Amino acid sequence: LWENHGSGDEVYFRDAFAYLETSRLAAAFNQARGKEKNKSRITVTPCRVIEIIESQNQEPIQRTKNLFDLRNYLFVEPFIQGSLEHFSKFNSNAFNPRLLLNERSGHSFSDAFSHFTHHHTHGRLLVCDIQGVCRTSLQNFVSLTITDPQIHTREPCNDYGVGNGGSEDHIRAWFASHVCRSDCRLLGLSHPFSADLETGLSRVFKQLHWAPFLFRHYHENVSSAAASSSWFRSILARRFYKEHALSPTAAKLE
Repeated sequence: LWENHGSGDEVYFRDAFAYLETSRLAAAFNQARGKEKNKSRITVTPCRVIEIIESQNQEPIQRTKNLFDLRNYLFVEPFIQGSLEHFSKFNSNAFNPRLLLNERSGHSFSDAFSHFTHHHTHGRLLVCDIQGVCRTSLQNFVSLTITDPQIHTREPCNDYGVGNGGSEDHIRAWFASHVCRSDCRLLGLSHPFSADLETGLSRVFKQLHWAPFLFRHYHENVSSAAASSSWFRSILARRFYKEHALSPTAAKLE
């Protein structure tokens, strides 16, 4: 059950519309992967907005801003099986440096879906903040069930709830921590804002340098993730070669 964030009851219907739009794009994403890849797919939990007409004591329900009090509308969806054990948040609705340090296939799949929504709508919107339950079969097929998606639109828009940034700046902030991996390449997607990704990488490098003096715990988490990421280690190596005007071969000779 969701609060209306002080935005009025219409927020429930805007969120429901965001679910509907995400479901439509998930179907297009599954189809774009081709028949041989259809065993890996994304589904969106269905949702309903329920109007409460009367309470059990037959008295009219009073409007309220308190989450646990009775009110006129409820936003509901079915429980996702496995949520208690396997619920995860795969990406964010903003810049997230941890995504630059992670190689798990679940993130590749969910990030590719977000990237696809931007490409498929010709840059009109981006579905992000992907969270839910992801399962991988013994045959390495991915099944991702998502809930509570957020949508950023390129232009100001009230259709998709309070999470919509309503500007291309919010879309580009998300892409600043998106790396195209195997699932993006499978769909023929290329990064639309490569300069923003370079900016995102630079931010991570700077944090690795000065963060221990201010945010020791955060620095340790990021550093351990960087150490375990072969992709990030290769980026660090290429950055070192570039800054020192060396080729990998020359560096080995030294």
